[in-house]
Parts: sequence; structure tokens; C-alpha cells
Amino acid sequence: MENIENQKPKAVGKYALQYGVMAGIILIIVSIIYYISGQQQHWSASVVSYLVLLGVIIHGLRTYRDEILEGFISYGKALGFGVLLSLFAGIISGLYAFVFFKFINPEALQTMLIEAEQTVIERNPNISDQELDMAMGITRVIMNPYSFFITSIFSMTFFGTIFSLIVAAIFKKEDTMGIKE
Repeated sequence: MENIENQKPKAVGKYALQYGVMAGIILIIVSIIYYISGQQQHWSASVVSYLVLLGVIIHGLRTYRDEILEGFISYGKALGFGVLLSLFAGIISGLYAFVFFKFINPEALQTMLIEAEQTVIERNPNISDQELDMAMGITRVIMNPYSFFITSIFSMTFFGTIFSLIVAAIFKKEDTMGIKE
């Protein structure tokens, strides 16, 4: 058995951060592509984003298990890796959303608010002006750069946790000799 001082560091946070940054950068690129194509609001943007997250969780977890942990990982450590990765990805993509809506293109937020108002009117043509003002007031509170930042962190972490629950079950590989980890 190898001396503890000679073993490679195996801290989950370092590697989860590395792959979380990777996921965050890919998510930013996907967002820019959708923005340039004028499809930023399209439903497929969310689907692609979550598929990117899932793909990076799978790739990162497999690499962490096989290359860093020498082929073994417990369910708990695998789950923790995926959740941390997702949290870091959410922070990075949330920072991008904040910067985008606050500084790069604040007009996009105004356009989204106008579209939201039109949708409310289309779905409820008999809405009173007072009800519309109240609905749009709530929408303005929800649709701002700060809430997009927070929402990004929570949604990426939430869906990343769900993905990680499944992926960790698939990729766990216990060391039956009790030597690893």
C-alpha cells in the first residue's frame, strides 16, 4: 500500500470546479449562439443547456473516477462531484446572464417584458388594466439581472442534482478491497 504522503490529491472540489468551469463556458457559448441566431427564447435553448450539463457531468465523473481515483468511486462522492460541478456551472452561467442583461444588452430584458405583456393579453383578452399592471409589476420584479443570476444557480444545481443522482448510480464503483478512497 502506498504511503499517504505519496498519493495524488483527490479532493472532489478541485475537479468539480474544473469541470464546472468547463460546463459554464460551454453554456455561455451555447447562449451566445442562440442569441446571435435570434433564438435566445426558443425552448430548445434550455434543452441544449441541460444536455450540455448532463454531458459534462458524465465526462467529468468518468474522468475523475478513472484517472484520479484509480477506477473507484462511492455513490456519495460521485453524487457530490456532480452537484458541485452543477453549482459551479450555474454560478458561471449566472454571472454571464447577469453581465449580459445588466451591461451588454439591457434592451433584451425590455423586449422580454414587452413580449410577456403581449402574452398575458393574448391569453386573457378581458384582463383589466389594473390586473395587467399588477401582473407586469410582478414580472418586472422576477425578470431582472439579479434574479437571472440566482435562478441560473438554482436551476443548474437542481437539474444537476437530479442528473447526478442517476449518473452516480451508474458510475459508482466500490473498491471491494477497501483500499481506495
